[in-house]
Amino acid sequence: MEALKHNWFLRGFFKNRGYEDASDRTEYLIPQIPNRPWSREFLINARDIFNNRTGARLKNRERIRPIGQYLQDHPFNLAIVVAYTDMKGDSAQDLKLSEARAYVVRKYLVDNFGLLDTQIKTKGLGKQEPVGTKPEDGVEVLVYQNSAPTMGESSLPAPEDRR
Repeated sequence: MEALKHNWFLRGFFKNRGYEDASDRTEYLIPQIPNRPWSREFLINARDIFNNRTGARLKNRERIRPIGQYLQDHPFNLAIVVAYTDMKGDSAQDLKLSEARAYVVRKYLVDNFGLLDTQIKTKGLGKQEPVGTKPEDGVEVLVYQNSAPTMGESSLPAPEDRR
């Protein structure tokens, strides 16, 4: 499999999906989103940063740069990159796609802004309702400035508690 990733005929497939190893997309997954308010939320529509509707390869890093700059300039305890898809397509594939998109955005932030690897987690929601304000198909970055979440917290805040 490793040889296929570098084969001239197939390497485009791995390059176009935004990551090489399938285990990469689940490495930083957080099991649940904390049930408490975040201090800052960033929203990006997927069509503004990804190369196509079904891919996780970044095409426009300029839209992510202000998020990295903010995280560099403001101390935080936890940031969660949450990705979700629209209601079209296969649910299982959309979950994988949203996990991959969250991983790719997280990787860009860590690699380019010198952020602590352990403070940025990912959550792919697939077709589930996003946590904050909803663009059709996109990525949210939720920044928490207070203590880190405990694993016993519920997965999504109630709609009236989102702000």
